[in-house]
Amino acid sequence: MSTELRELAKDLLGTESTLLEIAMGIDETDKATETILTAANSDVWICLKNVHLVSSWLLALDRILDEINRQKYEAKTQSKFRLW
Repeated sequence: MSTELRELAKDLLGTESTLLEIAMGIDETDKATETILTAANSDVWICLKNVHLVSSWLLALDRILDEINRQKYEAKTQSKFRLW
């Protein structure tokens, strides 16, 4: 899947460097949260790998995404941010 996402990012955004891949683990949740919040207002795509290892963090991720959506709606901003 990563190869397909890299190719899609290159085709749609013009570069592969806009795809960030984060291998999830218990020590990566803070990094992932920070990266998602930073990338949400940009044209960056994020692919979270091995999310099954941090299933307890998914509720926090849901709240993060709700907050991002609320902020984007209120600010009427658009970006090409995507999260897999």
